[in-house]
Amino acid sequence: RESVDVMYVALGTLLAHIPESFIHIAEVIEKNEQKNFNTHRLEKGGKVVRR
Repeated sequence: RESVDVMYVALGTLLAHIPESFIHIAEVIEKNEQKNFNTHRLEKGGKVVRR
């Protein structure tokens, strides 16, 4: 729960001080939604990397 609290505060601070952050967050979400097992793979530690 602590990590979620930290993320909540960090995201809220970012959005409050940099209004265009919404645009950048949407771009990251769109980019990540396009990742799949044909284009990326998981390393042993769980990191997602390109094929």
